[in-house]
Amino acid sequence: MYAVHTATFEEVERSLSDNHLTGSIPDGISSLGQLSDLSLNNNHLNGVIPDVFLQLKTLTTMDLSGNNLSGQLPPSMGSLSSLTTLHLQNNQLTGILDVLQDLAITDL
Repeated sequence: MYAVHTATFEEVERSLSDNHLTGSIPDGISSLGQLSDLSLNNNHLNGVIPDVFLQLKTLTTMDLSGNNLSGQLPPSMGSLSSLTTLHLQNNQLTGILDVLQDLAITDL
């Protein structure tokens, strides 16, 4: 089992795809205010996507595809005003995407 601590992330961008990560997405991601690209795809992450995105104003790309994430998208995802690319496929997410309706996402 692997654990990822937010101290592992560099500000600006971090790709942790295909690393066999397990567990949930850490709440500490909210402290990475300068993060522009977050790639956690193709791991073994599970649980709900945490409601921790209010401080990530510079995030342009988020790839959470290929995990076992469940539930609905958290309301704070609607505050990601710079987000243009969002990949969520191959998870167990439910609900509608209305939280994203005011974002300028060009790659979903």
